[in-house]
Amino acid sequence: MTTDVDRPLRPLTEAERRVLAYLLDVNEPGAAALRAQLDSARTPGYRAETAEFDLVVTGDVPLDTTGEALFPTRTFVWEGDVPQGELLLWIRDGRMSCLEYGWISDDQPTDLPDPALLSHDPNPPAAG
Repeated sequence: MTTDVDRPLRPLTEAERRVLAYLLDVNEPGAAALRAQLDSARTPGYRAETAEFDLVVTGDVPLDTTGEALFPTRTFVWEGDVPQGELLLWIRDGRMSCLEYGWISDDQPTDLPDPALLSHDPNPPAAG
């Protein structure tokens, strides 16, 4: 994981915020502190040709004190019952630092998935 924060920062888009909010909507140590960082999170935008982006959180915000470099809850991307990938939230010094989209589909995603395609469960969603 590298950091690309030498570009100008912008607020999170609504789509970026919804995906991060879903990822953090769990009862895990550190999740509440990271959720509290959403309002002050900024990004330089997506890395070239990917759906990954660095995060910069400044100001007086609660910090994740677990000491983890990777948020422990796995968030999977599903298209029906076909896995498309996984979202990984990286943490540095108690602050969100990067959202990574590890894909297993044929084509590398260039946009974040719709939160309706996300699940914390590694098993395919039940047919509805």
